Amino acid sequence: MYSLILLGKRSTDADDVIPRDAQKEPKLTVSYLVDSVGIPIKFAESILKEVSSKDKCNPNSVLNLLRSYDFTDSQISSIITTDPELLMEDAENSLCPKLKFLESREILSSRLNDIVTRVPKILRMEEEKSMITYYDFVKTITLTSSRSDFYKVCELYPYIESSIRKVIEMGFDPFAPKIFDATVVVCTLSNETLEERVNIYKTLGFDVRDVWEMFKKCPTFLNISEKKITQSFETLKKCGLVEEEVISMFQKSPQCIDFSELDITQNFEFLKGCGLVEEEVLSMFKRYPQCIGFSEKKILNAVETFLGQGFSKDEVMMMVNREGVVSIPVVLEFSMEKMIVPRCNVIKALTSKRLLKTEVSSMFSVLICPDEVFLERYVSKHDDQELVDELMSIFTKDQ
Repeated sequence: MYSLILLGKRSTDADDVIPRDAQKEPKLTVSYLVDSVGIPIKFAESILKEVSSKDKCNPNSVLNLLRSYDFTDSQISSIITTDPELLMEDAENSLCPKLKFLESREILSSRLNDIVTRVPKILRMEEEKSMITYYDFVKTITLTSSRSDFYKVCELYPYIESSIRKVIEMGFDPFAPKIFDATVVVCTLSNETLEERVNIYKTLGFDVRDVWEMFKKCPTFLNISEKKITQSFETLKKCGLVEEEVISMFQKSPQCIDFSELDITQNFEFLKGCGLVEEEVLSMFKRYPQCIGFSEKKILNAVETFLGQGFSKDEVMMMVNREGVVSIPVVLEFSMEKMIVPRCNVIKALTSKRLLKTEVSSMFSVLICPDEVFLERYVSKHDDQELVDELMSIFTKDQ
């Protein structure tokens, strides 16, 4: 099996990338999985519990192997979260040959990594033919440019075609970015299981149409267990939200159902500890449900980034004022390096040159406007071309 692995482009042998001396490897702990790979804490706990029950498995070897193939921590986190049983695979004798085999079919390693991240179960397929078919299908479908091409590709893979057509019948656009996630869900869950998951949401007050609209936004939400669904629902109600508000939140952002009870309660208490009252925190949750997953570290890092750029504490508070964050909490998810800091640096430069006709009382409006609006309002409107070039240089620095 996998007779083509010798065609792999890497000169590194499995022995070189999979340490045999276990004492030199970091101990696999919950904190290690959370800090080094970014796996949610509750999920890391369940993974560790499962791994500890297996006598012959070396999860560190799996992580080391994926890193040797240049998978990013974010990709590894996605792979392990989607298919945690991969950590219990034999890295040297099972996973490594498969990765080499798949690599022999690719020119760009980034394509390999992207496809394996999308469908990690491919690494647990035992039949070479099945692996080739599934891999080539995912690869080919990403290159199709028209609806007719899409259906032609489907016809070439009749073990997959029925699932694709079923997803489309559910209302999915065949060219929607999440078509692959939707197909994987339909392929892996039986009709009975899908019906059970839909019924769970019906008992919680969701309309069937709502469930399928949520499916289009985040297909993998149907993979979430009944225990996790009800736990997230009840945790938010304990925080002070009523049933209709929780339903509305999940309709907007179904991926939030997967946040753990610990994530939600810790975030809720942390935001209150920052000086917000309970009503303000709940308002943030309702306006932008994803913020229930913002970690304390993420928020503190945002403030530290400002301070590290030379902004004073007063300036930081001006930029992300209380009223602004509560009314539009999405600002906490903006990229510090690519969006917030460049804009703030332009405003600082204009302020130092006394070129702002009216003082910016709050940076919030500056942060949420589109790039083109910001550039027109604060950069390109100036008559001095040297000044425009200088401000543009500040804005694009390190981007």
